[in-house]
Amino acid sequence: MTLTETPPLQLILPTDKRNPSFSLYLSADEQEIHVFYGLELLEVVPADRTQVAYKLLVARLYNAGLQVRTLAGVFQLDPKTMRAWGRALRSRGATQRGQAETCDSAEKPMGVGGRIN
Repeated sequence: MTLTETPPLQLILPTDKRNPSFSLYLSADEQEIHVFYGLELLEVVPADRTQVAYKLLVARLYNAGLQVRTLAGVFQLDPKTMRAWGRALRSRGATQRGQAETCDSAEKPMGVGGRIN
């Protein structure tokens, strides 16, 4: 991507003493969040809090130790919500549970003896 191809972005989370690496930018149409690690574009996620990618981004930043007050201001979320998402991401099997809960066509996970959990 060249400079002429880069859409206008607004800085929403700058680097600081506790966060020397990650910068977040909001696209001009406010539809995407561009995540930079240093000067490299790490990922682009939808700026829609109902999307799994958005929740995973918040959870990763929370788990990385960024200041909760700053994250709460940027994402307009309650710290308890961010903590819950961070814990869910760290917990064993979170990926399978997340897929099962977010996919419309996912079947309920089966427990011991074939019972639905």
